[in-house]
Amino acid sequence: TYPNVEIRRTMAPDLPDIQMDMRQLQQVFLNFVINAAQAMPKGGIITIQTKQVHLKEGANGGPSHVVVVFADTGTGIPQEKQAQIFQPFFTSGKKDGTGLGLTISKSIVEGHRGTISFESIEGKGTSFFITLPVSQ
Repeated sequence: TYPNVEIRRTMAPDLPDIQMDMRQLQQVFLNFVINAAQAMPKGGIITIQTKQVHLKEGANGGPSHVVVVFADTGTGIPQEKQAQIFQPFFTSGKKDGTGLGLTISKSIVEGHRGTISFESIEGKGTSFFITLPVSQ
């Protein structure tokens, strides 16, 4: 448990279907929530948001992708470490981490034909963006 951590959810209504392995993506989502909570040792807010986007022409002219955002108000990722975060065994010094969570998450998302990107400001927090294609 993580004291003083609040989770806020902003889910878009009527999201289009995506083809996925639910257990694998649950693992990814849980990893992002745990990482966010660990990045806020004094507490803070984790915001989980979903939205649909038009990166290209989707089926029937609809959205082509669903984006899931995990944002925290934590310590942020130092600029000099940002290029390494998806490398195997990279850890930011957490006691209980293996350094594989983001590597495995990236692999699972890419296996679903998706992408992961992030923005981070040291001292302000980090946002991860998981973009997954809509089922055709």
